[in-house]
Amino acid sequence: MRTKEMRAWEEVDRLLWYSASLKNRKLAKELASEISNLQTRIKKLEAKQDLAALRSRIAELEVENERLKNISRTANELAHVVIEDDIIVNNVDVCESCKYRARKLIEEYRKEQK
Repeated sequence: MRTKEMRAWEEVDRLLWYSASLKNRKLAKELASEISNLQTRIKKLEAKQDLAALRSRIAELEVENERLKNISRTANELAHVVIEDDIIVNNVDVCESCKYRARKLIEEYRKEQK
């Protein structure tokens, strides 16, 4: 299916060919003016399409930014076990499974370092 833009450029080509075949200069100038106006409208259409694409990309980036903010917020909320110099500092609200996972991670880290 042809887009509006493709049809518009085809119309410009047709008008250019027709204007070249005109013998009457006045008609040729009028047609040239119409062609120029049509080309301007096509460029505006292209600019609108570019703007729409940019708006779409901005929306995608805003969604991604919000997702990253949520990940960061979740990571901060989950960071209730702090590891400093291989010592687990226990927060009062730390669940036992988190303490267990932290200890396991330390053990795995030590094994990898050996």
